[in-house]
Amino acid sequence: MAYLAGSLFGVGSDTTAVAIMVVVMASACYPKAQEKVQEELDVVISRDRGKSNIVIHLSEISTLLQLPHSTTTTPPADEAFMLECLRWRPMTTLGFTHRALTDIPYIRFSNTCIPEGAIVFGNHWAISRDPSVYPNPDQFDPQRWLNTDGKIRDDLKFPSFGFGRRICPGQHIANRSIFINAALLLWSFKITQDPENPIDESGFVDGVIVHPKPFAACFEPRFGNEAALRGVMGKYGEGL
Repeated sequence: MAYLAGSLFGVGSDTTAVAIMVVVMASACYPKAQEKVQEELDVVISRDRGKSNIVIHLSEISTLLQLPHSTTTTPPADEAFMLECLRWRPMTTLGFTHRALTDIPYIRFSNTCIPEGAIVFGNHWAISRDPSVYPNPDQFDPQRWLNTDGKIRDDLKFPSFGFGRRICPGQHIANRSIFINAALLLWSFKITQDPENPIDESGFVDGVIVHPKPFAACFEPRFGNEAALRGVMGKYGEGL
């Protein structure tokens, strides 16, 4: 029991940390996409909030999850940004192993059968680069997740957390963690590249869970009052 609990904590903390690093990388490399998220966040949490020492409570995060023009529980621009981060740089490029329980005809290719007992990888990187599903797949484009009404599409998915019976059991916690961290980061800061140390968007260390190589990013408070922002963030969590 202790081992299983530790495994869930260890895997969840690592993958979530990688996802947040990708959020920072994408924000710095694609400022227009960052601005769209910030415009939406400012609708609910005014930039004037940063000029006071009012603490951001959990109830305000709940408000964030109910921004207008969304049919889901999360704001469309922020959710689209998060979904594109997970697709653009998958945390597990090969996914995790599955085993075929019976012979499986693979209809995409004629005369192909995955035999019973075969070990199968659902290659997340290859899936994320399928141009028939994600046009111009190497481009970071959160708009691909939005329909003509500006809401999250229900006909487009990406298996960030795997699939089948072995899908990640912590996927909902992970999505919430990434969302809340992305919302707080982008509400608080304008994130840019360091002109003297440009970011290598392909700089990742391969492994079961891929990690970005160290990169530099500049965090500029969006409120022009660093002391007030430090006060807000220093008290974050009180009353949770």
